Amino acid sequence: MNYLVKLIIYISLLNFLSANDIKKEYGSIADEIIRSLDTDSLAYKRLAYLCDMFGPRLSGSKNLEKAIDWIIKEMKSDGLSSVRGERVKVPTWIRGKESLKILVPFERELNVLGVGGSVATTKGGLRGEVIVVNDFEELERMKKKIAGKIVLYNVPFTSYGETVQYRYDGPNRAAEYGAIASIIRSIGPWSMNTPHTGTMGEYKSTKKIEMSKKTFQKRFPKKVVHIPPRSPLG
Repeated sequence: MNYLVKLIIYISLLNFLSANDIKKEYGSIADEIIRSLDTDSLAYKRLAYLCDMFGPRLSGSKNLEKAIDWIIKEMKSDGLSSVRGERVKVPTWIRGKESLKILVPFERELNVLGVGGSVATTKGGLRGEVIVVNDFEELERMKKKIAGKIVLYNVPFTSYGETVQYRYDGPNRAAEYGAIASIIRSIGPWSMNTPHTGTMGEYKSTKKIEMSKKTFQKRFPKKVVHIPPRSPLG
């Protein structure tokens, strides 16, 4: 038995013994906490307050800082010891002003949100023809027609885990074929013209394109749209 195999066995054994020690020492305490949730709604009420009073809490945002200050205060009032905040460096993305307009066959403003992590547009905004694809396979089949266009992912919602890939990796896949921007439907089964969004994946190519999310409509005929300038995002 070589040294590496012996080392792996030794580490695995230590992890097993450590896990048993933790369960033995804290198992009853964890069970007590879990049982208390059946009769006490304090945790739920605090979660509701956090969401209602502080709103979106992106890393580095003022909302997050205010939320952390409130959490520290509540934990101290509960009598917990050694509660403190620590200064850390985190990536920060700041939402600018965004808008989207159909130009032909007639002008129409659309509700839209920039996807978290998306770059800003150029000073004059973006204008281009929309090319609609229903999945990545269709994007691949139409790759020779993508250059210079805005890719709209008209992807029906199936499950969050399956559909969210178009928000996460859609900009990168469209940029590979020369798209100038990409748009995606909100990830959800239903909407009242109220777009919601999350973040996209890290840009993988040197060409970074703008990514927006809009509420979904039943039909997406060919349109020319204009994305007015957005504030720089950091």
